[in-house]
Amino acid sequence: MIRTIGHNDVVDVILLMKKSLESISNQKCIADYDRDEATWIAYLINAIKKQAEGNPDFLVIGEFESDYNKSKLKGFLLAVACKTHYNQRVIMEVNDCIVDPSIKPTYTVIKLFNKMIEHTKKHGGTRWKASSNRDEIQNKNYNKLLRLKYSADIHYAAYGKIGEN
Repeated sequence: MIRTIGHNDVVDVILLMKKSLESISNQKCIADYDRDEATWIAYLINAIKKQAEGNPDFLVIGEFESDYNKSKLKGFLLAVACKTHYNQRVIMEVNDCIVDPSIKPTYTVIKLFNKMIEHTKKHGGTRWKASSNRDEIQNKNYNKLLRLKYSADIHYAAYGKIGEN
């Protein structure tokens, strides 16, 4: 079941992010670039707050699996709309699409992206982009899935630190 992430889901989201990062901690990934958990949590809470206020530029959704009387978070997507500096088009930018590393991610990613695309279209958007904090192999698989399922164009970025050559 895909639903909006609310304030009462914050701990589950944080724990899933932690589990995801721990599963790739031995690999080189964007998370290696001085990730500050307090900053990320504040960003997450702000996005949830803006979404709850009805701002369509913020989307925080999750796939939940019912487990008797409680729900288990299988994955979540955090996206924020921004305007490109090239032509002022609004783009829904998927900052995080995190899936429990103990399950196969394909179907959860597709469900979350379908909901994000539906939300974006509903509010007049026509474009999206997705970043990844995965290791190189996971990132290639993620991009391949997005290309095959959504005809996404794949672009690469470089991340570096000054003074560490």
